[in-house]
Parts: sequence; structure tokens; C-alpha cells
Amino acid sequence: MKKKFLVCLAVLCLLVVSLTGCAQDNYLELSKMVNMDYSIISIEIVTNYDDETLTTQLTITDNGIQTLINYSIEQLAEISMDENPDSYKVTLVGSVTVENGKIVAQNGDPVSEMVFQEIGNVGFNFKKEYFKNAVFSDGRFTADVTLPKQFMGNDNVDYSNMKVDVTYGVCLKTLALSYSMASGAQVTVNYDFQ
Repeated sequence: MKKKFLVCLAVLCLLVVSLTGCAQDNYLELSKMVNMDYSIISIEIVTNYDDETLTTQLTITDNGIQTLINYSIEQLAEISMDENPDSYKVTLVGSVTVENGKIVAQNGDPVSEMVFQEIGNVGFNFKKEYFKNAVFSDGRFTADVTLPKQFMGNDNVDYSNMKVDVTYGVCLKTLALSYSMASGAQVTVNYDFQ
């Protein structure tokens, strides 16, 4: 009887250790997938603040030499004493070509506050300690992000209530983020990888 109990206990310990190892492997696999080369990444950013919704659409196409970024960015129109805008929102549309980390061509409406050279660098870090309520099931990962700066690889972010939802196979398919900004704005970001 005592032997059976010890054998069962040993099997249970091995099962717990192997399941923990599987979870660590899942995080490692997601981190590897982030660093894969994707020819097209589409990003939609929806920001809600004070009953206003602004949408940004970015399509990043990488041919291995150059990166083409097509953009459509909604902004609130600037109000001046000299003229009234036709609408309270404006949409800036254009494209930027980046090569060796430098902008080599830009067409369309200029966008001053966007750092186009960094847009294609998706820097998510998947480590178990960055999440809580994490669930892996059938090619999907969902979790609450407890350490957004570490997860996003950016010390300048000031986000809270972040949630992540990833679908994947041999590479990433989609990644959805939702979070609150310090200003009170609610943001959702949807990545589509091809």
C-alpha cells in the first residue's frame, strides 16, 4: 500500500513538472514566432476617448530589402482662428518606404509624430512572469498582462488593464491587445500576420 502511494506520488510529481515545462515551452515558442519574418503585417489601432473614436490602419510589407508602410490615420482636426475645418476629424493617408532603418521615400499626407522606422519591429516578449490568468488552448493564448513594459519591450509605455489574445499555428496569425492609457483613453490594437 505504501509502495503504491509512493509510486502515485512520484507519477504526480513528474506530471506537474512536465506540465510546467510544457507551459514554458509555449511561451518560448510564441517568442520565437514574434521574431519570424513576415512579409505583411496589418495593424489596426482604435482609440476611444471622451466619446470620440479614432482609427489608424497600417499595412507593413517587407520584401527583405525595403519595408513599405501604407497608412491611414484619423486625427482630430486642428482648430484655428483663421479657418474652420470641414469636419472635426481628418484622415491622413500616405505611404513611407524604409530601407536600412532610414526613410527613403514618403508620399501623401505627412505624419510628424509617427516613427515609421520602428513600426515593423514587433517586439513582444512572452515570459510566464509577465502574465496572469494565462490560457493556452488549440492554437490560442489569452492572458492579462501584468507587466506591459516588459511584454512590449518598451519602457516608455504607461498602460494598464492590458489583455492579450493570440492565435497561432507554425507562426503567429493574429494578436489583439486592449488596454487603458494614463490619459483615460481605451485602446484596442489588432495585428494580422502573413
